[in-house]
Amino acid sequence: MKNVIDMASLRKSMRIKQEEMAKILGINQSQISEIERGIRPVSAKYEEILVEQFGRDVCDSFRVASPDNRKLSVKGNVTVSGNGSIQDTNKTVGVGELSPQEHDELIRLRVENKFLKESIAEKNERIAELKERIEELKAQLK
Repeated sequence: MKNVIDMASLRKSMRIKQEEMAKILGINQSQISEIERGIRPVSAKYEEILVEQFGRDVCDSFRVASPDNRKLSVKGNVTVSGNGSIQDTNKTVGVGELSPQEHDELIRLRVENKFLKESIAEKNERIAELKERIEELKAQLK
């Protein structure tokens, strides 16, 4: 079991909004939300920044034991096995059940999936624009 800084409690005691904490750590607000909900761990890098910003004594007073019992909802029917292979599934797994490599791979897959969805949406918009332009050109040829 690891002792980690309870970022939500620290942030609230300092009367800091998630957006402000995100600026301090150099990340975006949604990542702060994920850390506070246990989806993303408080990395050593973030802990160092918090200690620099608020002092070791303050940060140590917000340390809690973390059994790493966070849950990841694996959407898209995929999971990553210990050997790196991707398998179909549709379940919620405890992060404690995953190796650090599996956890990192799931996060990578979620980010990649989000990027692909955004990319597809952009391409669909461009296709619609091109179809519209084709119709305009057809009308001009008549």
